Amino acid sequence: MQINDSYIIYKELCSIVFGRTLSETEAQQIHDITYGMLLAFQSEFFGSPVVRKKFVRLSFAGNCCFACSAAAPDPAVAPPDPAAPPPAAAAANVVSAAHPELQSFDFYGKRFRSEFRGTYHCGVEPGPVDIMVWALTELGKADSGGERLVIQRLQHMDLGPGIDRWIAACDLTEWYQAINGIRAWLEYAE
Repeated sequence: MQINDSYIIYKELCSIVFGRTLSETEAQQIHDITYGMLLAFQSEFFGSPVVRKKFVRLSFAGNCCFACSAAAPDPAVAPPDPAAPPPAAAAANVVSAAHPELQSFDFYGKRFRSEFRGTYHCGVEPGPVDIMVWALTELGKADSGGERLVIQRLQHMDLGPGIDRWIAACDLTEWYQAINGIRAWLEYAE
């Protein structure tokens, strides 16, 4: 069984950020986001040949040998198997094979929206579940500053339009604007 550090880290950070532990319901929702929504995000975005190619090119910049072998096997070393995807292409298949119950990214977004109890998932104020989903949207949009290398590379992958489509398709536009407003206020208060 794979251990997903996102779930463990987030569960522990809740007490620091919110001054309390996750409720039983929130713990289950965070688990579902980690092993559902997050995996669906990875599977769908990295299932795209365009995104995979950008990811490999940006992640292994300066290491041509590794970038080329991750994108496609070297025919000089081993004849290509036409039925086998390149190593980077196999990533989405590995996620799907390991989690046959995995639904679409839209499914998880619509389920998240259907559980709202007000402006936010948790009611009138954002809670742990809201923050985790918002962090996922920011990861995809990669517009949070750009000073870190990972964020710079994600910006060049241009996942933002896909995240914007997901936010709209799942009726999360008002939620996203509200939670982004809180982020702007917090940055201003610093």
